[in-house]
Amino acid sequence: MNISAVIMASGESFRMSRNKLLLPYKNTTLLMNTINIVKDTNKFSEIILVTTEENSLFFEFPSDIKIIYNYNQKLGQSASIHLGIKNSNSEGCMFFVADQPFIDTKSIIKLISHADFENIVVPTVDGNKGAPVFFGGYFFEELLNVTGDTGGRVVRNNNMDKCVFVEVENKKFLIDIDTKEDYEKYIRPVRNNF
Repeated sequence: MNISAVIMASGESFRMSRNKLLLPYKNTTLLMNTINIVKDTNKFSEIILVTTEENSLFFEFPSDIKIIYNYNQKLGQSASIHLGIKNSNSEGCMFFVADQPFIDTKSIIKLISHADFENIVVPTVDGNKGAPVFFGGYFFEELLNVTGDTGGRVVRNNNMDKCVFVEVENKKFLIDIDTKEDYEKYIRPVRNNF
């Protein structure tokens, strides 16, 4: 089936108190690391990056991904979900956040192998649920009705009978970087000017 990767990168990084998408990681940035891994998966019919015009000033994005500007980021993650769906041309979307540095192609491909038009695929690590989450096109209308910053969680919770929970081997897969402390703990081996 055709699946769009939607990378949501228009949050305001309140808990970080700076633009975390620009944080250095593996000779690049958190955001470009995510983009590179999604591209390397080679399983998506298209890659959609939902970001802000301001962010585009700091990055040179690959020419083969679709850039969509979010002018309503204050409405929360739901605004990015809406834009991703409305600009996709596929039977389902896998939604990525840009601050998960340890996602890997093997785990993503494992998630994709369970994807279907009428299901939701959720990664788990030792029973803990997280992102990226796949939603088949069957759920698009419901996703377009979500509001605020809860994202697709409410749709997932309303359709537990349609969820496929997939345990991934990568124990760091679900880790996200929300605070300075997270960055120091997981990425930065020594403290210096942050």
